Amino acid sequence: MSRIPRTNLLLIVGAVCIAAFLGDRLILTPQLAAWRSRAQRIEQLERDLANGEYLIEREEAIEEQWAEAMDWALPADRAQAEAELLQALNRWAGDAALRLSDLKPRWREDEQLGEQLEVRLNAQGDLEDISRFLYALETSPLSLRVEGVELRARDDRGREITLDLRISGLTRSAEPRPEAAS
Repeated sequence: MSRIPRTNLLLIVGAVCIAAFLGDRLILTPQLAAWRSRAQRIEQLERDLANGEYLIEREEAIEEQWAEAMDWALPADRAQAEAELLQALNRWAGDAALRLSDLKPRWREDEQLGEQLEVRLNAQGDLEDISRFLYALETSPLSLRVEGVELRARDDRGREITLDLRISGLTRSAEPRPEAAS
């Protein structure tokens, strides 16, 4: 008599364990994953909303900055833009007593800013020469952005330094795009 209830009890416990396992795998785990995914999506949407509200609050200031950048942008004509930027770079290098050894302009398309002129240059001089050149570049009203700078000492004392620089310039053909504000 005692074997039948014990066998039934084992069957019931086994069935409950299998049901709990299947319930976990088929219902609980997928629901928890979906809740986590929704919570992450909600957090991302809240960050996007806060960013959008911030941009709306600053819209006027951003538009003024864009208008000023466009006032000092390079000409839309490619040849004229290259000539203007290369003349400025040569002038700044001359004023800083920096020796330019390589200037490579190229055009690239930016998703948000449109067509941009990118220039890679290589120059040599001492730290003071390079500092004067970079200061002239950074304080220039032209709409330029330094993309990358690399300095290498050419001698043991570090008096002769090589500058590898990559800059890009905004052109007047660039138009603000709706994606740029998001």
